[in-house]
Amino acid sequence: MFKIIREHRKPDNTLESLIENYQRLVSYVINRYLALEDDRQEAAERVWHDVSLMQEPFSRLDEKQQKNLICQIARNKAVDVYRERAKNDNVPLDETIDQDVRTNLANAGQGVAERIALALQSLNEEDYKLLSLLYEYGYTIGELSKYYKCKEKTLYKRVERAKDRLAQLLAEDGIDVKQGF
Repeated sequence: MFKIIREHRKPDNTLESLIENYQRLVSYVINRYLALEDDRQEAAERVWHDVSLMQEPFSRLDEKQQKNLICQIARNKAVDVYRERAKNDNVPLDETIDQDVRTNLANAGQGVAERIALALQSLNEEDYKLLSLLYEYGYTIGELSKYYKCKEKTLYKRVERAKDRLAQLLAEDGIDVKQGF
C-alpha cells in the first residue's frame, strides 16, 4: 500500500485570501445593519482596512476564530457608519436602517434591552451558546449541525426549544414575545 503523505501547510492568511474567504460573510453582517448601498460599501472598506492592519494576529487564529473576529469587526464598522450617518443627518434616519430595525427600536422601551440581555444570560449554557452562534455570529443550521454532529432536523428542534425557553423567561419578566421570533 502507498502511504499518503500530507503536507501540513500554514493557512494562507494574506489579505486577498481573507477577502476571498469571508467577503460574503462580511456583506451579510453589514447588510443586517445598513440599508443604503453607499453605507454598506463604506463599512466593507473599513472592515478590510482594519483586517489589513491586523494580518499578523490573524495568522495565529484558526478558521473559526478568524470568522468570529471578522464578524465582530463587520458589526462594529456597520454600527460606526450607521452612527455617523445619523449624526451627520445627511439622509433621514428612517432611510438608513431597515423597517424591521425601525420597528424594534420603536417598540423598545427603556430597560427592555437590559432585561432581554439578562434573560439570555440566564439561559443554560448550551441554549445560550446555540442561540449566540446562530443569531449573533451568523452560523447556518448546516454549519452548526456539523459542529454539534447531529442532523439539521434535530438542530432545528433544539433551536425551537431554546427559543421557547427564552420566550418563557421573557414572559416571566413581562415582555410578551410573539410566536416565531
